Amino acid sequence: MREVLVGEQGQSFVVMFLILLPLLLLVLGLAHDLGNAAAGAAIAQDAADLAAHEAAKMVDVGTLEHGQVVRVRPEALTVAQAVADDLTSGVFRVDRVYVAHRNLVVVEGRVSIRTPFLKVFLGVPRITRPVMGVAEAAHGIEGRGE
Repeated sequence: MREVLVGEQGQSFVVMFLILLPLLLLVLGLAHDLGNAAAGAAIAQDAADLAAHEAAKMVDVGTLEHGQVVRVRPEALTVAQAVADDLTSGVFRVDRVYVAHRNLVVVEGRVSIRTPFLKVFLGVPRITRPVMGVAEAAHGIEGRGE
């Protein structure tokens, strides 16, 4: 009688193990992918801020002198993307560079992080989120034409 109980306990352990193993893998995969997504978003935020600082150096001086309007040169988008590529290896894409509130240069884009475990378990291949960096226009421009 005692041997039968030991065998049943062993079988229940195997069954529990087979049920819990996929759940454990799912939780570990989820933690891995969400951790990578959080780290990627933090790096992309730093890249957006730095890209905004670099784009803020690209003030169109002619427009500023003649119209007292702060604008960035068209190549500011290219410069911002180059900075973002250097820091994120192409994971952060710059969508727009523009001036807001008279002298703030804004870089808007999105970061897309691969999620290999979520792709296998839930069919989610990437997590994408918007990112925005802001910097003051260079040369002390405060809307006074300096």
